[in-house]
This record gives sequence, structure tokens and C-alpha cells, in this order.
Amino acid sequence: MDRSVILVSCICFFIMILLGFWYIIFFTPLALIYFLWKLSDDLIYHPESPPDARKHVTSPSTMKLPFTDLYLTTEDNIKIHCIFIQQVEQRSESPATLLYLHGNAGNIGHRLINVSELFHVLKVNILLVEYRGYGYSQGRPSEKGLYKDAQSALDYLHRRSDIDKDKIVIFGRSLGAAVAINLATVERYRNAFSCLIIENTFTNLADIARIVVNNFFVKRLPNWVFGNRYDSITKISSIKVPILFLSGLADEIIPSSMMNSLYQAATSQLKLIYTFPNGNHNFTWRCDGYYPVIDLFLTKVFTEYSHNKAHLSTSDQQDSSDDDNEQEELVTSVGVYHRLPV
Repeated sequence: MDRSVILVSCICFFIMILLGFWYIIFFTPLALIYFLWKLSDDLIYHPESPPDARKHVTSPSTMKLPFTDLYLTTEDNIKIHCIFIQQVEQRSESPATLLYLHGNAGNIGHRLINVSELFHVLKVNILLVEYRGYGYSQGRPSEKGLYKDAQSALDYLHRRSDIDKDKIVIFGRSLGAAVAINLATVERYRNAFSCLIIENTFTNLADIARIVVNNFFVKRLPNWVFGNRYDSITKISSIKVPILFLSGLADEIIPSSMMNSLYQAATSQLKLIYTFPNGNHNFTWRCDGYYPVIDLFLTKVFTEYSHNKAHLSTSDQQDSSDDDNEQEELVTSVGVYHRLPV
């Protein structure tokens, strides 16, 4: 065979190997990044679980709850389904109103047993928000979209004339807690609610994805690679309202250590973490002490905390300066409150 032919063949073979090598080097990371981007969606959004969750939303009438079915239009023109359950019994004090942000699967109808107990035990109004792409709501779920849904719900509550605007409580479970934390950091809403309650949630989605994939390479990827971030661990330090952390230590989906990390990162003047040894991810609300600890927290927020905050703002600044660097712990029957300087 002609040497020139052999040489050309060798060169072509070498080029093919080189191109294949660079193809692997260049496209494999891109494919992995796309996989992780897609994985973050598949990991977090399950609007069709169970299979009929997009077709049927159980009515509160099955629980004999007084309710209003309504649709809100978000700022990006998506109609989302909500249910407002309102106390009708006259009381000496106005009831608090819970803005309820649910987890990543099913619809608001799947939360009605828990909601009914919150309604009857705590005597609160409840606005259930069905995210875009869930239940009867339009659109597709996305991080920015869910944030807008929560904002529309809070705007709606402030348009109502029949609730106490000073007693709006943001409640979020799992994914809903990440949405709640973000809502609490939006500048225009900083004075639009009184406190925050979060349950069994994560530090950020990248941390959860790394646990699910459990790969050496994936664990070392930057957070921006993941399509959804829900970076609660970064955001929570800017929240100044009281925060209650409800943590199920038997959580089989999100490590309970993440709730503790969020608690440690929080700088709120009043914060409480309460752990439930037998609480799993979805049913911590069935544990003994669940409703009493929420009731105690809300009582604290609407009485002692409000009074102390008002007193601090009107007291002599010189008298309070001696305590500026001290942290006070209020030991109660259900946990430890941490007071930080204002």
C-alpha cells in the first residue's frame, strides 16, 4: 500500500479519535447539566400525583367547612385556583388568617384533613393556594411562577375588608415552605404579614438533588447548574418576623438536619424550632403536640412579641443599649425561643 495512503489514513484516524475525545469532553458535561436541569423539575413538581389530581379537587364541603371557591389572576396573567375558609363564629378577638402553601404533589384538596384541624383547633381563617399547573390552576409550575402565585394570594388577603391584616400568618410545608421563605423576603411584603411557620423543608434544591443523585461529580457542581434553586438557606437570614420551625425527625425525604440548618441561619428576633421524633415528611401534623405548639407560637406573636416590640420602639434607647449584644432564651414547655437584638 502506498505510504501516503497509510499516512492519510493514520491522520484521519487520529483526527477522529481527537474529535471523539473533545466531543466527550464538551458534550458530556452539557448533557449532564441538561439532565440535572430537567431533574430539578422532575424532582420537585408532581402535580399529577395521584393520577386524578389535575381533574378532581375535593371540596371543603365534604368536611363541612364554610368556604369560598375563587380564582386569582397573577401578575403574569395566570389564573390560579384558591379556597378561602373563614371563621363564622363571633369571638371577642379577630381570628388570624393562615396563607397555606402546600407541598410539591397533589392539590389543595389533599390537605383538607389537616386544614380542617387547623381551622377548628386554632380558630383561624385559611387561604389555600393551588400553584399554577396544580389542581384546577392554569399554567405550568416553575420557581418564579410559584413565587408569583404566593404574592397574588397575599395581595388578595390585603384586598379583603373582613379580616385582620395585622394577623396574617404565612404557612408553608416542604416546597411550600421554600415559597413562603421567598415571599417573606420580598421587600414590598415585609410589613404585610405577622409571622412565618415552616415545616419539613430543605436548605436549597441543589442540596436535595445531590442527595438523590449521590454522585462524586454532581456533588461538586455549582448551584446554578440546577434549574430550580429555592435557595432558602441564603434568604432566611433576612427575615425579621417571628419564625416557627416544625421538624419531623423521621422525615424520609428531606433530612431533618436541613431544618436545623435553616433555624441556625435565621436571625429573627423571635424564633422557635420544635421537633417531633416520630414525624415523617407528610404527616408530622398527626403527631402529639403539633397544634398546641402552633397555638402557643401564635399567642406569643400576637401578645408578648407585639407588646415587647412596641415597648422597645418607645423605650429610652440608652436604657436598652446595654443589652444590644445579648441573646435572650425563653425556655417554654415546648422548646426554646431565641430573642435577638432588633
